[in-house]
Amino acid sequence: KSDEKKIEEYKRQFNLYNYFLWTEKNIIVDKIKIWFIRNQKEVIIDVKPEEVFQNMEWFENTIKAIYNEEEWKPNNTKSNQYFCNNICSVRNSCKYKI
Repeated sequence: KSDEKKIEEYKRQFNLYNYFLWTEKNIIVDKIKIWFIRNQKEVIIDVKPEEVFQNMEWFENTIKAIYNEEEWKPNNTKSNQYFCNNICSVRNSCKYKI
């Protein structure tokens, strides 16, 4: 993945934290600092309230979609074998086990 893609993923995760810090603890976060240890790169991102709330809306919609799902297709791609074989809570009874 490109650095920009990683940064966007991390930003989404931090924005979830920001939402709960703001709404539950009344702690305002205005900047996020991401430190990429391997290449000693730091990225500082301004926190935008509208992005935090849009992110929370995305999160809530994702949870609703999961709850409304009726068919669970296997996620047993080669890149995900470790999860399927070691972490998945239904791996021992899954008919799609790798």
